[in-house]
Amino acid sequence: MKFERRIHLLAGLLLAIATFLVFCRVLSHDFINFDDGVYVYSNANIKELTFQSIGWAFKTMQASNWHPLTWISHIIDYQLFGLKAAGHHFTSLLLHIMNSLLLLYILNRMSGSFWRSIFVATLFALHPLHVESVAWVAERKDVLSTLFWMLTIWAYLRYVQSPKIKTYILVIILFSLGLMSKPMLVTLPFVLLLLDYWPLCRTTLSHRHSQVAFPVGVKKLLLEKTPLFFLSATSCAITYIVQQKSGAVIPSERLPFSIRLENAIVSYLAYIFKMVWPAKLAIFYPHPMAGLPIWQVLGTSVILITASFLAIIVLKKYPYICVGWFWYLGTLIPVIGLVQVGTQAIADRYTYIPLIGIFIIIAWGIPDFIARLEEHRISRVTTRRIYSPHQFHLSFLQFIAYISIIAFSVCTWLQLGYWKNSITIFKRAIAVTGENSVAQYNLGVAFAAQNKPALALPHFEEAVRIDPFNFFARYNLGKALDETGRYSEAEEQFRAAILLNPNDADSHNNLACVLLEQGRYDEAIAEYKEAIRLKPNDSLIRNNMVSALIKRGDLSEALKQYTKALRINPNDPFAHYNMGNMMVKQQKWNEAIRHFSEAVRLKPDYADAYYNLGVTYQTIGNLDKAYQAYQQAIRAKPGFGKPHNNMAVILYTLGDYAGAWREVELYIKWGGCPHPGFIKALSEKMPKPPN
Repeated sequence: MKFERRIHLLAGLLLAIATFLVFCRVLSHDFINFDDGVYVYSNANIKELTFQSIGWAFKTMQASNWHPLTWISHIIDYQLFGLKAAGHHFTSLLLHIMNSLLLLYILNRMSGSFWRSIFVATLFALHPLHVESVAWVAERKDVLSTLFWMLTIWAYLRYVQSPKIKTYILVIILFSLGLMSKPMLVTLPFVLLLLDYWPLCRTTLSHRHSQVAFPVGVKKLLLEKTPLFFLSATSCAITYIVQQKSGAVIPSERLPFSIRLENAIVSYLAYIFKMVWPAKLAIFYPHPMAGLPIWQVLGTSVILITASFLAIIVLKKYPYICVGWFWYLGTLIPVIGLVQVGTQAIADRYTYIPLIGIFIIIAWGIPDFIARLEEHRISRVTTRRIYSPHQFHLSFLQFIAYISIIAFSVCTWLQLGYWKNSITIFKRAIAVTGENSVAQYNLGVAFAAQNKPALALPHFEEAVRIDPFNFFARYNLGKALDETGRYSEAEEQFRAAILLNPNDADSHNNLACVLLEQGRYDEAIAEYKEAIRLKPNDSLIRNNMVSALIKRGDLSEALKQYTKALRINPNDPFAHYNMGNMMVKQQKWNEAIRHFSEAVRLKPDYADAYYNLGVTYQTIGNLDKAYQAYQQAIRAKPGFGKPHNNMAVILYTLGDYAGAWREVELYIKWGGCPHPGFIKALSEKMPKPPN
């Protein structure tokens, strides 16, 4: 017995090591610009572990979900790893390994069949369809909620073995924690009923004598799960309200229920096909908004109904088929798309728990099928048979199992490579899904984040072509066109974005900036005013409007707007910088110096503010402070040429002609063109530049 236990422990250890080795390349990956910013790198609420941040986790509807425990896990990760993506990936991988080991443990405890259990756990651990749940930081909710799914079943097993109130309370607590990680766990009470039938055999309806002393009737089992059903119903209600309020639920006017039902039916079979042949996996699969071919829907319906009917027919003899099949069908219901959240048709991450049911059918069904074939063959041969192929069949089955696991591991390793960063994952999605507006848009965002608007531009254009109603694609297309100097086209896109979302202040602001570039000051100011009306506390928009007011010559109104901007946000360095420029125009030198100084205090790398501070000091004759300000400007922005020119003038004034020549040379080096009069004057003092 001790030897067998050691073998089991060794097998579990090897499973953990294999899972880590297959998935470890994720530790070198970056965040993805698809939801990772919402959950981690652009989320200020997770940066501190305080009572306030914990309270936020329980109150927020951000990301169109109520999952406070998931938020808390991200908060803890941020305290440990900051914005180092490797640490966040490590946590997800660790949770996945724990889930795999817990699955092995609970299946073995329930069934007593270790090798079949470890086959299921290995498929779960290494299957390519589970890459998305592990490699995508935003899907922490998948691996975290599954941890509580497994722990809830573990606690339930303890309750079955020793029915005590405190043990049942533990079941309720763990289930509640799971629901607070991801509401997909609402189907767990139904799965527990399936497990009551097999392999726990608690019910009087089980196919063989119950393993417990007193078999339980169906009514009592249902009553026993009442608190869990209540928690599931509550979670469903909260989730629906949150997703409705956040606008995540696609309205029936845009996507009729008939089309959603068609996609749901076909998706059930699509997931099984991807399980068998995990090729062309993508982070996003576009929804067939126009519907699917009727033959495909009817054919899939026939297959699903027939499979369900057969599973029920063989219930007594092969209970694991019925349990596994309805585990698969039932656990997919929350994410199958009947209530459409988002515009995806299917998602690999949705299979994280459901495929366990299919794995159970494979692990128990194939050996039983071969055994039945062998029994049938033996019954038809004479006693003169001198050999038995049974052992050969088992060895061949083991060989196929090993090959399958190795093949899936290789596929997982390769699939993980596509998750390296936003560019690689969305290029892959475009390559395998064809016309994909979401992938094109996010690939454009990835290039834009690298300050490559020329590379981002064609992807935004393609996203708009595929989906003309994609507001974000139009908005970002406008920005890319603006940054590449195509102002009239940018104006067209911003106006289209405003038609799609008239209350978006940023679209009005960017349209105003484009109009300003074209010298259409009155139109620009009108758009800035509309943006301010929509977002009155945005000091950046007010600063932008002031630029238009100054160019139009309306200095008094510009001063009022700067004053309001500083009142709204006294710590806005750009507002102080612009206010300093206003004071310079009015020759209020001390006020200008105060605002420029405040700008560089708030933003120590603000080279332009240092430069203008130096110019102001130089204007009033304080050459020492002017020189120091120019030096700070150069430190903040190496290669900044203009300060070198002004420093040359200061050094010339102080009689340091050699130093003046050095600054002139640096100014020329960085693309400057010194004034010929100054060069002539300096040449008269020192004809030759120093070596």
